[in-house]
Amino acid sequence: MKDKISIIVPIYKVEKYIDKCIESIVCQTYSNLEIILVDDGSPDGCPQICDEYAKKDDRIKVIHKKNGGLSEARNYGIEIATGNYITFVDSDDYVSNDYIEYLYNLSINNMADISIVLPQIFFESDDNVRINKKDECIKKYDSRNALITMLYQREFDTSAWGKLYKKELFDDVRFPVGKLYEDISTVYKTILKSNIVVYSNQRKYFYLKRKDSIMGQTFKERDMDYIYQAENMYDNVKRLNDNELECAARCRLINANFSILKKIGFLNLKDKNLIEIKKNIRKIRKNIILCKKSRVKTKIAILISYLLFW
Repeated sequence: MKDKISIIVPIYKVEKYIDKCIESIVCQTYSNLEIILVDDGSPDGCPQICDEYAKKDDRIKVIHKKNGGLSEARNYGIEIATGNYITFVDSDDYVSNDYIEYLYNLSINNMADISIVLPQIFFESDDNVRINKKDECIKKYDSRNALITMLYQREFDTSAWGKLYKKELFDDVRFPVGKLYEDISTVYKTILKSNIVVYSNQRKYFYLKRKDSIMGQTFKERDMDYIYQAENMYDNVKRLNDNELECAARCRLINANFSILKKIGFLNLKDKNLIEIKKNIRKIRKNIILCKKSRVKTKIAILISYLLFW
């Protein structure tokens, strides 16, 4: 029998989307699944919907808990997962019917610890989602080059979803509870523990870009978590004493600063967070603009920063 795969789905206030998400999972062409629905104290009809699905499919396990956030919900799922592999699906997204089979075969055929596919972004207003199809391109990385690729945000990024992990990669890795942007300080740890990471440009994960998503909302104090999580990741990578890895992590850190700077804007020049971000950017921008592998858009942002705040 093929390996069991645990799919962890944290659920909170997504009654509008949850049926499509769960249906896409139970209808997978790969059948040896453990589907873990973590109801994170959702105040809408999601808990009842989860229970109804569990009655119809014995592969489904439902956890009802008090609201503790996305990280805690994922951690609960990791704790009870009995599969050989783990993948995460956000409850307002959905996956293609061969999502698991494709990722599993990708992993097995390349003897990989992590396999990765691309997302297809769609919006709430989209009636029909068109897949940007491309000829299949598969790339195989060792741990170091996979991490460099991810930190430079080339083929794939730090999102937890869209990836299939060997379960043992999470033996001593958990998402930081109570923090936003938790993926950036977590996924890199699984990359570091891997021997082989394989990537495909096929779009098998459908990611809903909502207006009320964290990045779509106006700036809140908690958005600074993005920078603090990136700093945590950078500090840990720096300890590896690898100049190329450090440069890549530094680029990821400055991009986190630019993302939150964009949310704040320049209207309140005395804002303490704006002052902190400018200080962060000034501190590391020279090193990055001289880095040959940093993205062109990152270098352009740095040049603009020199014009706006010398």
